[in-house]
Amino acid sequence: MWALLLLLYRYEVPLAVAGLVLVRWLPALISSSSPKPAVPPPPPVPRTAKLLLLLSSLYHLYRLVFPPYDLFIHNNLEILAQNTLLRDALLRQPLHSPPGDHSPLLDLLLTRLKVLDNRYLYARLGHRPLLECLWCTHPLDYFLFALPSILLPYLCEALVLGMLGWRAVGGPWAERRAERWRGIMAWTLFGAAVAEIGVKWGWEVVAVQGDCAHAINRREGENAETARRDDKVWERAREAGLDEDGIRRQVRVMLKNGWERLMRLAEL
Repeated sequence: MWALLLLLYRYEVPLAVAGLVLVRWLPALISSSSPKPAVPPPPPVPRTAKLLLLLSSLYHLYRLVFPPYDLFIHNNLEILAQNTLLRDALLRQPLHSPPGDHSPLLDLLLTRLKVLDNRYLYARLGHRPLLECLWCTHPLDYFLFALPSILLPYLCEALVLGMLGWRAVGGPWAERRAERWRGIMAWTLFGAAVAEIGVKWGWEVVAVQGDCAHAINRREGENAETARRDDKVWERAREAGLDEDGIRRQVRVMLKNGWERLMRLAEL
């Protein structure tokens, strides 16, 4: 008897710990041995949702294969190409005007592209802002004009994802899937939109060996200014006829009289 009590006293702490663990895990062990009810599989995705996803995927694939028009990329022109080459390339494009015809917007675009900084803006923001914005005079103006076109793809994608959460489109499990993925997808789209806006606004394009080969972050302002003061770049710019002071005055005059010219042509 004394030997049994001495044995229990010696192993009191290990037995107490083992008892606590057994009490904690015993119900789980008992329940795991019992058969669990089968969870019904989710119903298949309706055809409406599949069709919507297919259309969205085809649209993005189309935008990848056929990107928006870029004067320099589509015509294999350097950023320091002469304005005569730019004019010939623009007149060959039927989307701007009939072949051989000149329009005030094309004249305004060509005048703006005589300024090297505007060519850098063109490389960052695309074709439409420098072609269609009549009131733009500063980089911020062009950026504000291009902002809706930057945000439009993200808004359309958010609309598609929101429609997949409708029961009429996504089926009986649409609301459950929407509750699970709505927050993740919303923050993903928001982060992607903010990242694209930050890249387009916070990175500065410079010419390297006559072309836009890379972008420089604004924090590296000294490197950007060094690239801007590159004698070879400005020598190519002068050869292309990019006179900074004279062309800036021409752009201001063109912007002042551009809308009046358009109105006069519309009356003819």
